[in-house]
Amino acid sequence: MTSPPDSNLQTLPKSKPQSGQSSSSGLQWLWGLLLIALLGGGGFILWRMFTSRGGPPQMGPMAVLVELQDLELQTTVESSEFIGALDAPNGVTLRPEVEGRITEIYVTSGESVQAGAPVVQLSPDRNQAEVSAARANESVSRAALNTARAEVSALGAEKGELEAELDLQNSEFSRTESLVAEGAQAQQELDRVERDRSVARASLNAINQRITAAEQSVQQAQAALNRAEAETGAVQSDLNDKQVTAPIDGIVGDIPVKLGDYVDSGDVLTSVTQNDNLEIDLEIPIEYRDRIRTGLPVEIIVGPNSEAIASGRISFVSPQVNAATQSVLATASFTNVIGLQDDQRVIARVVWSEEPGVLVPTTAISRLGGQTFVFVAQSETGEDGETQMIAEQRQVVLGDIQGNSYQITSGVDAGETIVTSGILNLSDGAPITTEAPPPPGPGGPPAG
Repeated sequence: MTSPPDSNLQTLPKSKPQSGQSSSSGLQWLWGLLLIALLGGGGFILWRMFTSRGGPPQMGPMAVLVELQDLELQTTVESSEFIGALDAPNGVTLRPEVEGRITEIYVTSGESVQAGAPVVQLSPDRNQAEVSAARANESVSRAALNTARAEVSALGAEKGELEAELDLQNSEFSRTESLVAEGAQAQQELDRVERDRSVARASLNAINQRITAAEQSVQQAQAALNRAEAETGAVQSDLNDKQVTAPIDGIVGDIPVKLGDYVDSGDVLTSVTQNDNLEIDLEIPIEYRDRIRTGLPVEIIVGPNSEAIASGRISFVSPQVNAATQSVLATASFTNVIGLQDDQRVIARVVWSEEPGVLVPTTAISRLGGQTFVFVAQSETGEDGETQMIAEQRQVVLGDIQGNSYQITSGVDAGETIVTSGILNLSDGAPITTEAPPPPGPGGPPAG
């Protein structure tokens, strides 16, 4: 009787070994080992070749393309800036002398006018009539005076004739009197001559009285003419007050009135200003009191680069200190050639001194940790004996800014060369060059 197979035993099927598969696996292992050997040997040979030739070339850092500038002694300026208001010393505000309604405005704001040119006309009708009447009265008085003077002149001529007649009669009387005394003529002839002489004397006395009266008429006519002229002048002056004229050459300012407005004496009509010469009032802090003096240069500056657009000199320094602001008033005068305006607020630079120094462009300044630096171009000889330029980072102390440059009080000297562009790509000791690398050739690697 056959027993059942043990359940813990497994019967594996028998198979024949695959000789083809075993041979193929062996060949793959052999080819793999051979390839590893070849690669290892080739790498060793290459390493030996490079080792025997001193190894591959070591590539240093690329030179940074920069621009350089040689430092020279220049005029450096010590100055301070203040805000001031421009003032035109030759300027007037026009106000009417009398009240009235505006009937004409002859100018516009910003217009140039000459002295004496009409600016505003007030209602002149009544005054014009009064002027016409006064002038007519003046003409009548002048005519009366001329008539009186003509009469005096005519009487004067007639008086001369009567004086000659009287002289003749006096001579005739003397001659006749002698003849009568000698008995050559009768007494009746002497009486006749005496009568004629008396008539001549009476006529002369009468003409003298007429001349006196005529001269009094002349005086009265002159007085009347003087009164007429005074009246005409007064009325004309009143009429002139109705027409406001420019007292000086200049530019007309704002005109706050319009046609038809009724104005009182003293109301502002407009202004006339001469802007050819201006003054600027500066409140200088008291700490500059010992430095401020007449004759110091003053520049009007504008823009981010503080460009000077006008220049003058201090012409007045107040001897007193403003207690409220603790400042000293200084006034500078200058010629206006660029169209600055009265009352315009500007920035003024007072130049305390000028002396030789070093100026560095603002583009050459770098800042780090609250300190300022420039890069100075230096020559350095490398291990291969070749000379190259490097950037030496050097700390500097800045002075005032002057245009697009800073004054340097210490750190660099005239004669040294500094880097003015490309400083963001630099560090201390970095190689630099002023020549751009050549463009890549055909098929070559692209420029880095």
